[in-house]
This record gives sequence, structure tokens and C-alpha cells, in this order.
Amino acid sequence: APLFINEGDIVRINTENDGALVLPFDAGALDPWVERLLYDFAPDSFYAIPSFAVRISEHMSEESRSNVHTLGFSGEPISKTLGDMFMSRFPKARQVITFATSETGVITGFPCDYLSPNQYHPRDGVMIEVEEPDERGIGYLLISKDLLFGRRMERYKIGDMARIVPEACPCGKALTF
Repeated sequence: APLFINEGDIVRINTENDGALVLPFDAGALDPWVERLLYDFAPDSFYAIPSFAVRISEHMSEESRSNVHTLGFSGEPISKTLGDMFMSRFPKARQVITFATSETGVITGFPCDYLSPNQYHPRDGVMIEVEEPDERGIGYLLISKDLLFGRRMERYKIGDMARIVPEACPCGKALTF
């Protein structure tokens, strides 16, 4: 018999995405029942940090993984090997990689097809700087952006290192980091 989920118990409605049902997971929730739950829930999109996505994909049937069309990643760099592994486990899914932090939220725009993995354009309204770049152009990433309730973050050092790509992108965006 299918597992029925009562809205409000463990599922929430995402009002920003046409009322999509969202099933939040905690890394500690990967018990044997998860495979059945994921099969019954039948996710078509999956948003996670890559290391958690690896772990939860091991609890998904091949059929469940084949129904996923979007993998949204943030929080960790994705190597070519890891990207290839996701492509093999989720053969119909497009990988959407954004850069976000808990303090700043998402700071990158929608992924650009011209960029290499782990390269990004800033999101509209986000200013990116690199503090005291070394001889390779690598320095601390500084973020400036508007926050909620009329507040603004100016030159906030998030602790990550980055470099600015010196040439403009073929898509027309001037800044890539």
C-alpha cells in the first residue's frame, strides 16, 4: 500500500514555486524507511548540498532517481567526478549549481551554460569583490547586497576564497567569479 503523507506533518507547501510540495530532510533521517517514502513521494526536483545528495541517492530506487529532472546544489564545490556520478544516478536531471551562504542567501544568478563548474555570475543586486588578491587573483570573497527589512550588507567577508574572471562572458554578463 502507498505511504500517505498528511500535509503539514512533514511536507510543506512552497508558495514561491506554484505551490510545490516540499519534503525537507535532515541528514540524520536516512533510515531504511526513506527509500519507500521517496518512492511514494516521487520527487521531480531535488535541492541539497552535494554530499547529502550522494548519501540520499543511495536510498532512492533507480525508478525514483529517473523521475528527477532538476538537481539543485549549493554549499560545496562539485568536482567533475562528482558531477559525472550525479549524471549517472539521475540521468534526466539538469544540475543547477548556485552559491549561497546561511548569512547571505543565494548570491549567484541562474547557471550560465558558458561557465565551467564552480564559476558563477552574481545575482542581480549582488556586488562581488575580492579582497587583497594574491598573484593568481585569489582573495577573500566580499559580498554586498540588500537584505530583508531595509537592511544592507556591505563588503561582508564570508570566509570563502575566490577570483574574478578577467574577461566578459559570451552570454553578455560582465562579471564572473
